[in-house]
Amino acid sequence: MSRRALPPSSSAPPSAPADAGRPGFAARHPALVGGALAAAATALWVGARARRAERENPPIGDFIDIDGVKLHYVERGSGPAVVLLHGNTVLLQDFIASGLVSRLCRDHRVIAFDRPGFGHSERPRDRVWSMQAQAELLMRACRALGLEQPLVVGHSLGALVALSMALDHQAEVGGLVLVSGYYYPTPRLDAALTLPTALPLIGDVLRYTVSPLAARAGLGGTMAAMFAPLPVPDHFYGPVARELMLRPSQLRAVAEDGSGMVAAAGQLSSRLPELILPVTLVAGAEDGLIDPQAQTVRLHRELPQSRLLLLPGVGHMAHHAAVGDLVDLIDAMTPGLARRGRGATAGRLAGLAATVTATGDRTADAVAALADAAIADAAGGDAPDRNAADPEVASQEAAWNATAPQGDDLVVTAADVSDSGTAIIGTPDVGSTLPADAAPEDGTPPAAVIAKLATTDDLAFPGDLGAPPLTTTATAESAVHPAHPAEADIGDTTSGDEAAEDDPASGAVNGRPRGRRHLLDEI
Repeated sequence: MSRRALPPSSSAPPSAPADAGRPGFAARHPALVGGALAAAATALWVGARARRAERENPPIGDFIDIDGVKLHYVERGSGPAVVLLHGNTVLLQDFIASGLVSRLCRDHRVIAFDRPGFGHSERPRDRVWSMQAQAELLMRACRALGLEQPLVVGHSLGALVALSMALDHQAEVGGLVLVSGYYYPTPRLDAALTLPTALPLIGDVLRYTVSPLAARAGLGGTMAAMFAPLPVPDHFYGPVARELMLRPSQLRAVAEDGSGMVAAAGQLSSRLPELILPVTLVAGAEDGLIDPQAQTVRLHRELPQSRLLLLPGVGHMAHHAAVGDLVDLIDAMTPGLARRGRGATAGRLAGLAATVTATGDRTADAVAALADAAIADAAGGDAPDRNAADPEVASQEAAWNATAPQGDDLVVTAADVSDSGTAIIGTPDVGSTLPADAAPEDGTPPAAVIAKLATTDDLAFPGDLGAPPLTTTATAESAVHPAHPAEADIGDTTSGDEAAEDDPASGAVNGRPRGRRHLLDEI
């Protein structure tokens, strides 16, 4: 059998690839690859920090499931219900750090929520979390908890949520206390800057890479701006965990709420004429984040049923600087507590020195004598004789202060004159404002006590002082907290820790400019 020879192959050996010898993608784009690796490493680190933060700062309250959303809340006390809604950046522990929860729970059932996406509350991505959507969810939570017409307190952006709750459910809300709120749309650079972080996809990338690093670097400055001109309290970061505020989930909530606040203010401000509930407005006169004149004072003018407390020398975190005033204002809006003082007992008045400034024929002498006698009696000391010559008065005052338990730590102007001619400090029937009533166990020294001064012309005064017409002005000063002047619903306030002479020509008291009355029914 013959073999047929195969023809020689005509195929050439395989040639080398055209790009042989060219560097690979990583070599050609080292910056891009390095950036991707750095971003991946950062995302892993951020995720690990977030999980660690949640382990080290577990929920401190309970959960309630509303429409598939788990809401974290803290409940304390019993009595008329008060709901607390925190602002942006922070979480419900802000109200714990301020002392508001512990002060309110003495007479109230207090519920502080983590708003959706903040703290340990969920924020599902199946819906848009507008202020109205948050308000609806929180209102349903209030119903589920059995709250009947709660007084709703909102701070900063939480004030918008509280306002939305009231506008949509007026029959179910007992009243509003709005602190440092934003109510009218204005151009805001901060809202624009948060928009990219709030966007889908790109926002997810930012929240696990750039945003946590930027937030971590800027958190101290952010908090300083919120508290300015006062310092951030040393105890603030005890209850309020930094790491919880830096998690991607909370940064998403912060960005979404911040970028939506202008639109929400526009929608809600157009509905303000519908609001008929009692409203109390509180703001720091030195708020550098939200203009109190353009927002809070304007709202006060447009709501005839509102009351306004404008705090001098206080910034955005007014609920920290004036927690006692806030508690009294809440009590004043609460049935059964409206005319209740804050319990100015003898034990809590111990160590107080009193002075009273008033106008009118010998009125100052009369009121000062009564105030001194009442406070000295509470403190177990001898009151100075206001009818004595000046050197003797000075000597007696110095001796009395030296024997008082706290000496000169606190100087207080506080007096009321009952129709029996008795000096009463913090009496329940005069609507007193008593920010000094710190519980003995909390270790906080009282800042000041101010009681409303009666104005009448038929009072009986001790000795031969007669019954001059009373036109009185209470003043207060505290060396313990000189930056936190107590505010009263009548009278002027001053603060400071250096004694000086009164200057009638300039209106100064003890060498300091006389403050203005800041709880205003009309502006």
